[in-house]
Amino acid sequence: MDRETKETYSFTVSARDGGGLVSNSTVNVIILDENDNSPYFPQNDFYKTDINEKTHLGAIILTVVADDKDSGPNGQITYSINNSNADLFTIDPVSGLVR
Repeated sequence: MDRETKETYSFTVSARDGGGLVSNSTVNVIILDENDNSPYFPQNDFYKTDINEKTHLGAIILTVVADDKDSGPNGQITYSINNSNADLFTIDPVSGLVR
């Protein structure tokens, strides 16, 4: 079962006694999310922006957006910069705003 394909299932069960009396009950199955999807950048794996050399420090130069098909905490995304230019640029870990 894959929660991203189908989140719930429903079926009816019956109980019948020896005298022919029947009772029915509905069972609802909710598929819980497992962290089985990596975050991805739906727009691009590569972003490009041009900035003026007089752009002031702290100006927003770009916003990156990622998505994750998992739900709840498993789908929560945190952004970070992971290279040698991290001293020149910052990224808001929640919004993806690059300054």
